[in-house]
Amino acid sequence: MIIRKYLLVITFFISAASIVYCQPNDVVNIIPQPVSVKLNGGKFQLSNNTKFIFSSDIDPHTSKLISEIIKNELPKNHFSTNKTSSITFSLNGKFNEQLGNEGYTLNIDPKKINITANKANGLFYAMQSLLQLIPADEYKTLIPNNNINIPCVSIVDYPRFKWRGFMLDVSRHFFSVALIKSMIDEMLRYKINTFHWHLTDDQGWRIEIKSLPQLTKIGAWRVQRTGGEFMNLQKPQPGEEATYGGFYSQDEIKDVIAYAKNKFITIIPEIDIPAHSLALIASYPNISCRQKPQYVSPGSPLTVEEDNVLCVANDSTYIIIDKILSEVAKLFSAEYIHIGGDEADKIFWDSCSKCQHLMQQNHLKNTEELQSFFIKKVSAIVASKGKKVIGWEEIMQGGLAPNAVVASWTSIDAGIKAAKLKHEVIMTPWDHGMYMDNSKIERSYSFNPVPDSVDAKYILGGEACLWTEDTPNDREVQRMFFPRALALSEIFWTPLNKKKYDDFLRRMQQRLHYFDAKKIKYSTMVFEPIVSFMHHGVDSNKIKIETEIKSLDIYYSFDNTDPDEFYPKYDGHLLAIPKGATIIKAISYQNGKPVGKMVVKDLIKIAKEEKN
Repeated sequence: MIIRKYLLVITFFISAASIVYCQPNDVVNIIPQPVSVKLNGGKFQLSNNTKFIFSSDIDPHTSKLISEIIKNELPKNHFSTNKTSSITFSLNGKFNEQLGNEGYTLNIDPKKINITANKANGLFYAMQSLLQLIPADEYKTLIPNNNINIPCVSIVDYPRFKWRGFMLDVSRHFFSVALIKSMIDEMLRYKINTFHWHLTDDQGWRIEIKSLPQLTKIGAWRVQRTGGEFMNLQKPQPGEEATYGGFYSQDEIKDVIAYAKNKFITIIPEIDIPAHSLALIASYPNISCRQKPQYVSPGSPLTVEEDNVLCVANDSTYIIIDKILSEVAKLFSAEYIHIGGDEADKIFWDSCSKCQHLMQQNHLKNTEELQSFFIKKVSAIVASKGKKVIGWEEIMQGGLAPNAVVASWTSIDAGIKAAKLKHEVIMTPWDHGMYMDNSKIERSYSFNPVPDSVDAKYILGGEACLWTEDTPNDREVQRMFFPRALALSEIFWTPLNKKKYDDFLRRMQQRLHYFDAKKIKYSTMVFEPIVSFMHHGVDSNKIKIETEIKSLDIYYSFDNTDPDEFYPKYDGHLLAIPKGATIIKAISYQNGKPVGKMVVKDLIKIAKEEKN
């Protein structure tokens, strides 16, 4: 019976070899940290003769996908004399309640690796953990006639939350299908299972709607502006051609959805209404309150002249929304559609006679209730397509639509309120580090998506948002994503009592070798000096320097020259600012080599900023 069960056997060939630098004490460096890890002693030797065995209850499509990951991800050029090792994938005959839908077990001894799960996605996650057990140096050094040794462990693992999300804004800047797919690959690697695709905003409409061709003829394009502060760039000038932007055809979207499905990632589309709709209104001006021609914003300031809010009292508004949502619902298999709902400037409704008349007819006391009227009407349209609504926390203004999911983004307060109203919540508060920006990673890592005051069953999970005003290209997307995404993956997967920031930083540094080998750009901020200005008491007007990663050497200068290891070394004490100094420069060293970028700070500027 056991022999009949394992029908598909794949021998994976890896030619030539690489040197092995084993991880210190065979420490496990998996991210996100698994629920349970037991070190068993010994090593499994991965060789060109290792057999990959799939049980007969695993469909051929799944086994093929896993085999492709193995082929693409394992370091190439390895040699071994071990000809009897095997890696077996199997599904549990009886559902393991502890593992749930996404969990797995991974057991490694010197001769074999056994991976089990209730469902195929658990096998995929186990494969990612296995790949991370390969010593980091395997990815950075290729020397013939050496082996890949994997530490023998027993792992039981499953996620804390079912919604582990990443949002990418493709409106402020348009990104290729190739970039989207590469981000999906990285999401799988760290067990992030939901891709929130922010497809529309004031700066561009990015999805083909066949019944509304103006959206991609006009709304997808804007005049190009390079450099300068986003939202303070020059408006389009008379006669200037809109050439910057792009959109995804429906065939491209279908391709991305299918690609993500193969990686067990759900894609949630966002159509941001009633505000952030300048690209939509530029395409169809009749659905705004003023019904005047508009332009797609190139990142210029929005004023009362740029009407970026839909007219709630216009029947044409809902006809167009229905057309959009009909096509979106057919394209995307996810059960949710995100409708935005944030930051609607009510000034346009206040001055619109039609909106004011609608408020009187429906006994609406204020424009917050008018927004609720709109959200409920759109929610009914979404429901008619067989989908559920998600919206940013402003959809709570004036009263929540039935069954709406609230994305709490300005703080956790809206999420707490929604959960107490028995609505499901996605936590993504920027003030707790859920934005992919340049803040300390510790701020992100310390976030707990479940406040003490709420019932955890209403918290679906959370997501990290990458808003791309200042992220204009693919490489910068990578830099903003890494390594912060590693911290975020651990927030949403790892049990609270297993999270330890210092240990996370250690494991994270091991992953940087992988990024280097794969030419993935990442932020080095965790290494870079953080300069703080002291304002109070006896230490007033002194400087403190620290880094997120401890035990680094920091060298500094006040004379506007670039410090290196021959300059003064920071000893942890507060620094008195030399008379007349206006600039401090600092750089970190690790193991005698510079790490990260040199930090240059204007002392007068940071003194004013921190005091305020």
